Amino acid sequence: MNTGQKIRTLRKEKGLTQKKLAELSGLATITIQQYEASNYNPKIESLKKIADALGVHVSEFLETMEENERVKATWEWIQDNDQKRKELIMEILRTHNYKFEPLGLHAMQITDYQGYKYVVRNKAFDDMFLRADKDIRYNIEKLLDKSKNITEE
Repeated sequence: MNTGQKIRTLRKEKGLTQKKLAELSGLATITIQQYEASNYNPKIESLKKIADALGVHVSEFLETMEENERVKATWEWIQDNDQKRKELIMEILRTHNYKFEPLGLHAMQITDYQGYKYVVRNKAFDDMFLRADKDIRYNIEKLLDKSKNITEE
């Protein structure tokens, strides 16, 4: 089942028309029609909107995508956008059973994989994200430099 078929199947399971899904997701009806007809592959951002409108996790759609489509869509989603990279790191943490709940403007509750709950300041989380983001970039550059050295020898 491809992404368009998955959108159609979930939409029908929820008893929604294409028009209603478009309204709920903030996308145009023609866009939903094009996705369902598999004329276009949605970007991650659109998939998130559709997933939210359908009440499912975006991973429902990512599982149906080919590997190269998934990589391309993810790259377009996170490229040059700190907020999106932060959301991706949060998604990765969710796959490890961490849960995030906002607590007002300045804090969030994080529940770890064992069910323990912690109150964390948003600023502290943002600082952790920036360190993780820099570590990821540093390590990928280091990996690529090593690969380059291997191919030059």
